[in-house]
Amino acid sequence: MEKNMKNKKELSKQEKIALLSSKSQAKLEEIRQQQHFATLEEAYDYLIGFAKKN
Repeated sequence: MEKNMKNKKELSKQEKIALLSSKSQAKLEEIRQQQHFATLEEAYDYLIGFAKKN
C-alpha cells in the first residue's frame, strides 16, 4: 500500500497535465504557443517555476 501512495505522489508531468481541467489545459496550450515551447511539459515547467517564484 505504501508503494501505491508513493506512486500517487510521483505522477509524471503528462499525468498531472491530464488531470487538469479542460480550461486549464487550454490555458497551458496558450502559454506553450506564446512562449514558443515545443511541448506542454515545457509550458507546465515554466508555469510551475513562475508560480514558485511568486
